Amino acid sequence: ISLKETTKSLADAALPKIRDYLENLINGFQSGSNTPPRSRSGDTSNRLAEQVFSILTSRRFAYLGRQRAIQYRGNILTSLDADIQRGQPLQFFYDIGPGYHASLFPGIDGLVFTIGLSELLLLSQANGFIQRVRAIYSPGVNFQFIIDNVCGLETNDVPLKDTESYCSKLRKLIRELGIRDHVDLLVESELPHYSTGSKTVRASFDTPIAPTSTAQKENVERFLGRHCSEAESAHRIARYQAALQRSEERLAPFILGVRMTQRATETTFGFRSFPGGDSRIQCGQVALRLSTKGRVQPFLLTSRNVDRYQCERMRFEEILPSSIKDVIFAKL
Repeated sequence: ISLKETTKSLADAALPKIRDYLENLINGFQSGSNTPPRSRSGDTSNRLAEQVFSILTSRRFAYLGRQRAIQYRGNILTSLDADIQRGQPLQFFYDIGPGYHASLFPGIDGLVFTIGLSELLLLSQANGFIQRVRAIYSPGVNFQFIIDNVCGLETNDVPLKDTESYCSKLRKLIRELGIRDHVDLLVESELPHYSTGSKTVRASFDTPIAPTSTAQKENVERFLGRHCSEAESAHRIARYQAALQRSEERLAPFILGVRMTQRATETTFGFRSFPGGDSRIQCGQVALRLSTKGRVQPFLLTSRNVDRYQCERMRFEEILPSSIKDVIFAKL
């Protein structure tokens, strides 16, 4: 991507802090791996389900707060209780987008299919949750990331070969981190009843559709990776609404557990994609910056805020898994 260049590294002063941050992040995948899983004697399935719900709604994993999370409590507890009574791992499903990141510079740089800090933090969040549940419930958790790449194809013509390549890289990272026993992907194009020859139904560009706002048009452009007309943006939005419904119908038979999204909806609980985050990572790329207190802080870099920062890519080959080539550091 076309990040700003400087003659001197922006992160020179912050380098030790960034290194420590990344080392702690990687070490977190090992910290609980040698702890024997257990279940607390005497705990009923209802009690265990309540404890898991308390972990799920803690500040690390939820941005809603416990009071706002109450509306999801009944459905989540029902799902957890059913798994606990069967003595099987708790089933969690988490939507993370269509298998690519939106462009930071639409019309200059295209869509991003590489793996980076965004995915590392996603997996860290999932693994942290799994470790905490495993400490009180020995069967643990099966955590599946949902990737609706057919929706991306039908909406924005993003080739499946590109999104499936992204999935392959993400699976490699999962293996490198040693968490594939309890973390996997549910990829729409891999579903048994979907084939590449399946007919797609799309809104015709000749059909009159109500115009979009400037913000809506900008959002469409970053997921296309290029500029487009108002008419095209309106049709892309119509395509998305129809494609999303078909995607949900395809995925529904395979989502047998707690369904979560990065932003809460009326029916899905909002699970943080990275510490402190409350946004969808597919809208941009997670970068690092220093907070006002001088602490390393992840945040979402998007086409709407990237111009406020000077950015550079930094390699940490001695720390990061081989799947991740670099991380972005941003400075105001």
